[in-house]
Amino acid sequence: FVDSFSGLGRTSPITIPAIPTAKGTPQTIDWIFHKGPLQPMTSEVVDFFEGDIAPSDHKPILATYSVSTEKQEGPVDLNQVATLACRYWDNLITSVH
Repeated sequence: FVDSFSGLGRTSPITIPAIPTAKGTPQTIDWIFHKGPLQPMTSEVVDFFEGDIAPSDHKPILATYSVSTEKQEGPVDLNQVATLACRYWDNLITSVH
């Protein structure tokens, strides 16, 4: 597995704390991993807070991927890829509410 930032040749930014005024040591503890025919196109940590209010103590990561049609080792189930993406978004939305 490769994280979305490493796949772009970048260092993963800090993801915690989400609020700049929060106490504690800034750390990178969140990633989006991929393998197989996926190639990251973009990957960003999003500042998502208002004042000292944020939906989580972690900053969200937003990544976009392209799917390679080149021959891979073993079959690629695009339905499984889509299902995993939907589960990720469902978890993200649930954690915000």
